Amino acid sequence: MKAFAAVGASSFLSWLPTSMLMGLSQGFGVLLAQRFGAGDREGLRRATLLSAAMASVAALAMTALGIGFLTPLLVAVQTPAEMMAYSADYLRVVFSGLLATGLYNVAACALRARGDSRSPLIALVISTLLNIALDWALVALADMGVEGVALATVIAQCASLAYCGAQMRRTPAFPPAAVAPMTSGIAARLLKLGLPPMVRDGVVAVGGLFVQRAVNGFGTAFVAGMTAAQRYFSMLELVGAGLDGSLATFVAQNAGAGNRDRIAEGTRSAVRFGVVVSIVTAVLAAAGWRRGGGGRRLWRERAAVYGAVSAGAVPAVHLPRRASGHGGFDHAHDLGLCRTGDAHGKRNAAAAADRPGRGVYRKRLGMAARGGGADGRVLCPQAEEPDGGR
Repeated sequence: MKAFAAVGASSFLSWLPTSMLMGLSQGFGVLLAQRFGAGDREGLRRATLLSAAMASVAALAMTALGIGFLTPLLVAVQTPAEMMAYSADYLRVVFSGLLATGLYNVAACALRARGDSRSPLIALVISTLLNIALDWALVALADMGVEGVALATVIAQCASLAYCGAQMRRTPAFPPAAVAPMTSGIAARLLKLGLPPMVRDGVVAVGGLFVQRAVNGFGTAFVAGMTAAQRYFSMLELVGAGLDGSLATFVAQNAGAGNRDRIAEGTRSAVRFGVVVSIVTAVLAAAGWRRGGGGRRLWRERAAVYGAVSAGAVPAVHLPRRASGHGGFDHAHDLGLCRTGDAHGKRNAAAAADRPGRGVYRKRLGMAARGGGADGRVLCPQAEEPDGGR
């Protein structure tokens, strides 16, 4: 579980440079799509090559900074000591593969800019299947642990880059570098379009680091539970993320071609589609949660770990990490056992309410206890007593 949790404990650190490279490439893709829409093939060639060069420089800089400041970054997000080595090994490999990540995103944006969204999709499918196979081979067979997981991700990303690169070579719009000299005007335009989404995604990822810091403070079991929950949540964002990039490319292509009416029509269609998909996604997610027994099943089956996720994940991240000599996870764990009616959990819950800072914990425990069991009983009456917010 430590190895699994270590990946989650460093998830936002690995996502920070990746998301910034994605934002940078998305901005570059706007100019590429404009050039394609305007029929400027020479401008498209130059902009594509310069985009790849600039993304490479950014990726290498992030690699150097990430590896150079790896330990301080892990300490800053309160990575538990027992997971520090695992997280460092994982991030070191992931950061080493940022060059492939940056170039893949540029290649995918360049292909989409000329209307080929099928090739990036095929590359993503290939990458996913290869990643799954390599995870099994490197972790289960070669016993490489978290380094194997990270290496599988990097190799899969390189495979995506290779496929997109092969598709670009077959396209007349992307000739060798010697045919397309660079100009400072294109570079300035690319930076103007690429930096805003890069900063936007970076700010979001930095905000996630504060969440990561709070989650890591509750220990290995809590982090493992949150990591599993994040995998589920990430599926809910897939359509929105895809629609975002698709609409940006569509608008840029038609702006380059001067088709203002199509921009308005396409934007309205994207909004309608997004609303419908959001509603459907929300309904399916709620139905799946209820059909699976929701949090109640998790409480019964894995109170010690999943109790921290289902009940502690929302309120606990707002609690102080340490109100006593015991970790914050102790309190989430007590809350999970209390909810299931476990006798030991009741005693722990009562003890938690008597620890320093108990006013906050009594209120948290009281809110959960009032939910009671299936018969409506209050399972932790000891935690109900308020104390004036001490």
